[in-house]
Amino acid sequence: MGKKIPAYQKVYAQIRRDILDGNYKTGMLLPPEPELEKIFQVSRTTIRRAISMLQSEGYLKVKQGHGTEIIDISTIQKLNSLTSLPESLIEKGYKVTIQGDYIQKVIPPKYVNDALNQKEGSEVYKIEQIQCANKTPISIIVSFLAPDYIQGLENHSSKFVDLYKFLNTQYNIVLTTAVDNITAIKADFLDSQILQVPVGEPLLYNKRIGYLNDFAFECSIAKIIADRYEYRVHLEQKGYKV
Repeated sequence: MGKKIPAYQKVYAQIRRDILDGNYKTGMLLPPEPELEKIFQVSRTTIRRAISMLQSEGYLKVKQGHGTEIIDISTIQKLNSLTSLPESLIEKGYKVTIQGDYIQKVIPPKYVNDALNQKEGSEVYKIEQIQCANKTPISIIVSFLAPDYIQGLENHSSKFVDLYKFLNTQYNIVLTTAVDNITAIKADFLDSQILQVPVGEPLLYNKRIGYLNDFAFECSIAKIIADRYEYRVHLEQKGYKV
């Protein structure tokens, strides 16, 4: 039996989605806490925890005696943002599509169970996607997801392009942090056939561990054509930007 998403996570995910969808616009005030309690049918402690998360990520600004204001995320969210590859490509003006989208429960390699803090031999969901930008293959992505919060995921094959957006919409899941390990590899024969590049073509290889609060939820491998994608990191420390 699957686990339930914590109430504060559901509130956080819904308000975040409303902001991104434009239901709450920059400069508007979020409804007061008593009203939010009624809307979500949760305690004030739950509301405050969700608002605190959104405030720390730059979506909200709490002003004493004024209210909780929606702030402009167009620049703030580019700093230290956790995004999917499709989201990044769409922001650059590409039309993103999927060739093949296979979802199944599997017993993964040991390194996946280790990354997700599961016992060896535990089942996970495996998602395999070939992502295209303007109809041209650009990446191969294999994602392994802990099944606790996403029962029935196998029924959604070929129903989404952006995994993170789908998880938010369908399951109220928003990954809070991730660790990326990025290296370079050369395309093998299978990579070359799928991505339509010569054998030996440089590829960006990104292994990501994504977390839902303190819970390791995602272990993914992405192989991306190196000269068609830019990976940018923004750093900030004590008021200084690099």
